[in-house]
Amino acid sequence: MTKAKAELESAKKNLAEKQAYLEKLQNASQAYEKAKAELEEAQKALEKANVELELAKKNQADKKQALNEANTELEFAKKNTGVKQKAYDKAKAELDFENAIKAEQAKLNEKKKSHTDVSPIVLKKSNNVQKAGTATKHMTASAEKQATASELPQMGDEEKAETSVIGIIMMLFASILTMLGLSDKKKKA
Repeated sequence: MTKAKAELESAKKNLAEKQAYLEKLQNASQAYEKAKAELEEAQKALEKANVELELAKKNQADKKQALNEANTELEFAKKNTGVKQKAYDKAKAELDFENAIKAEQAKLNEKKKSHTDVSPIVLKKSNNVQKAGTATKHMTASAEKQATASELPQMGDEEKAETSVIGIIMMLFASILTMLGLSDKKKKA
């Protein structure tokens, strides 16, 4: 009986092992189905990730193209700014030139006014001296020298003033042209 009990125990143990193995086999199909479902979900997630990756690549290409377009517009704007700056500088130089001319003209007008105020007095004085010289024909040579010495010499101030204004205008114009020429050469070099 001990032998039979031992065999019975051994058979029970063997039966328990076989039942555990059978349950494993039954659970294996469920585990297989579960793993298969997880695999399918992983494949769907991979496909979704690939679609998102392609979309991200397309967005990156679009943004790169937009960046290139923005850089092109920036370069165009820089060129326009340069052109507009040159035009501004030229206009400012012309305005400064015109203001300098106006200032010179104002100075000349001021000189003419002061010269005009003085001129009638000088002319009267010189006319009186000439009349006195013609009235008295018996003057000596020294008296004639005194009469001409009392006259102020007429230097042609008006002509010189106009000439100096023209000279100043020409010098300003030449200097502006020189500056514009040098700046272009510097930019080309």
